[in-house]
Amino acid sequence: MPIRALLADAFGTLVDLGVKRWPYARLAQLAARPEAGRLVMTRSLGLVEAAQALGVPLEPAEHARLEQDLVAELDGLFPFPEVAEVLGDLRERGIKIAVISNLAEPYGRALRRALPVEPDLWVMSYEVGLVKPDPAIFAFACRRLDVAAPEALMVGDSLRADVFGARAAGVAAVHLDRRGAERAGYDGPSISDLTGVRSFVV
Repeated sequence: MPIRALLADAFGTLVDLGVKRWPYARLAQLAARPEAGRLVMTRSLGLVEAAQALGVPLEPAEHARLEQDLVAELDGLFPFPEVAEVLGDLRERGIKIAVISNLAEPYGRALRRALPVEPDLWVMSYEVGLVKPDPAIFAFACRRLDVAAPEALMVGDSLRADVFGARAAGVAAVHLDRRGAERAGYDGPSISDLTGVRSFVV
């Protein structure tokens, strides 16, 4: 069955952070709750709201540091060099494009500004209440794009979240490995940058 849609992870696949401070991850660590990461990615929460939802008391100085780190990350967000050309080419070939990302709400706004090509569909975890690798998030994207699961191709840099999650939903997947790291036990397709998806979309 020919590929009619590209489902793409965002961070590490389409865009990167020039500065990495991980303020939401630090909040989740402070909360020391197993569901903390999922909570901040499935609800529309600023840093203060996330801290309150997690039950983490924030001193003014710590709050200021987290906000500064968040601003630094968002200001340093940039697309990888090949992204505009590849997505533009796929769009001209009639391929539908969806961006599927696990992220906190402020990163979604920055991502929308930074991506050089507007996708047909944004699937942000904090908007849909689902996180990869849940197969439901990939099924949701396929329904919204009006394509069958075998007609979609997922590309992402996380084997667990992107590749294995998509496969569980019946979606073909390719691992994007920009660092050339060996992945023990994985023998599926892998590409070094986004240009590699062209060989899967014929």
